[in-house]
Amino acid sequence: MAGDIEKAKREIRYAKSTADDKRWDQLEPKLQAIEAALVGVPDAEKAPVAAEVAAMREKMLKGLREEKAGRIEREIKRDLSAAADDLKSGYDESPRVPKVIARLESAEAKDVLSPETVAAFQAEIATLQGKSKKGAPPPPPKPAATSAADSADLEKAKRELRAAKMTADDKRWDQLEAKLQAVEAALKSAPDAGIAAEVAALREKMNQALRADKAAAFERELKRDLGAAADDLKSGYDESPKLPKIIARLAEAKDVLTPQAVAAFQAEIDALQAKSKKGAPPPPPKPAAAATSSADAEKAKRELRAAKMTADDKRWDQLEPKLQAVEAALRSAPDAAIAAEVAALREKMNQALRADKAAAFERELKRDLGAAADDLKSGYDESPKLPKIIARLAEAKTS
Repeated sequence: MAGDIEKAKREIRYAKSTADDKRWDQLEPKLQAIEAALVGVPDAEKAPVAAEVAAMREKMLKGLREEKAGRIEREIKRDLSAAADDLKSGYDESPRVPKVIARLESAEAKDVLSPETVAAFQAEIATLQGKSKKGAPPPPPKPAATSAADSADLEKAKRELRAAKMTADDKRWDQLEAKLQAVEAALKSAPDAGIAAEVAALREKMNQALRADKAAAFERELKRDLGAAADDLKSGYDESPKLPKIIARLAEAKDVLTPQAVAAFQAEIDALQAKSKKGAPPPPPKPAAAATSSADAEKAKRELRAAKMTADDKRWDQLEPKLQAVEAALRSAPDAAIAAEVAALREKMNQALRADKAAAFERELKRDLGAAADDLKSGYDESPKLPKIIARLAEAKTS
């Protein structure tokens, strides 16, 4: 079968772009497509392209190795820190130390970690074991070898694991569980203790991140409501109707908040309760003549708090309708301070959207400039990407 050197040259530009972006999970198929196009091409003609393929594959393997080493180092450091905290908290020994030893002794860790890094981790383990009241645990069993007959499923598990790691690195937690289940499905016919351990570590990382996100959401909500309760008391209310809600939410949040955060919120609640006039109905009635405007003023405050939370979460696509809701409530109850906060939030949103758009333009232009340079290096008289780059740069100037 005759080869297609022109197709190989075209494909190599796409592969270079993929390599520059470190999208390693997408690079190998592109390299294989180039190699397929080179089949049948004379050796002298295909040699430069084949050399570039080899260099990119080496770059990919090095990149994957570095990423894997970085992940394993972060995992071990996190577990060593947690083990140290266990001992500081009065435990005789930490259940995490055997896990760290097993991870450090795994074939995967030995393959990617430098001898100096391994030695440093072993020194930390020895220090923790010296502080333990029960001494060092016995070394863990080595992982069982994978059968050669299951190599196809094992390779699939490794591919799915790489995709899962990328998803975790990007903090796309809503997509990660499905990818981890895909790895586990491939492992059913090709068990691998090392991969299973990485799946467990990724799932633990995901759960910790989701827990942290939930804790942060609770903290924002409690701070917002405590601020509103304080405003109620400053405005002359005998007590704030928000306090019972805050107390209930804090009880619900205890599972995810740190004891220190719970104690701090409880102290704020106690302070507000001390300022309240017990027994008075919450809240006192407003003057009848101002009933409508007062209701709208309260609505404007509520909508503003919701808008601030949306801005804190950087959900810019949802912020403008909330700001418009505040402005609608202000029509019958004007408030210069609230209007100023709305203007500040809108300006913050516009600045963030401009920054996001600028960053997207920069990534696109850098990628296309790199591809254009590759076109010229590959012997083309000119690159078809240059007119597009010029047009996009002109568009970016106006944005």
